[in-house]
Amino acid sequence: MRYVYSVATSKEEFEKKVVESILNALMSNFKEATVAYLSKIKK
Repeated sequence: MRYVYSVATSKEEFEKKVVESILNALMSNFKEATVAYLSKIKK
């Protein structure tokens, strides 16, 4: 018996999901600090 694995999502889709998940968690738990940091690095 053999198993054949293939990629379910592209690298870009995976990265987007990871970033969205992390930012959603940060905004839920540390909204003020997250907004302050993102506005600082936006420049």
